Amino acid sequence: HLSRPESITSLVLSNSRRQKDQIPKFFSNSTIRAFQNLRSLTLNDVESSDVQKLFDDGLCASLRLLSIQFRWLS
Repeated sequence: HLSRPESITSLVLSNSRRQKDQIPKFFSNSTIRAFQNLRSLTLNDVESSDVQKLFDDGLCASLRLLSIQFRWLS
């Protein structure tokens, strides 16, 4: 639980087996706009639908660094 999302400037989220579904949970949360000072976002094991939400929500506009590692299907 984050008590002050406006103070967060950098986040690393993952959909790995150990940290399952962090990315969809982040984008489904109605408080995503509360991260108004977010400047760096790293997404690991991401699916293309999650990336689309990133652009749809306009979160990219404030980012200075965006790192995306896509999930590879085997």
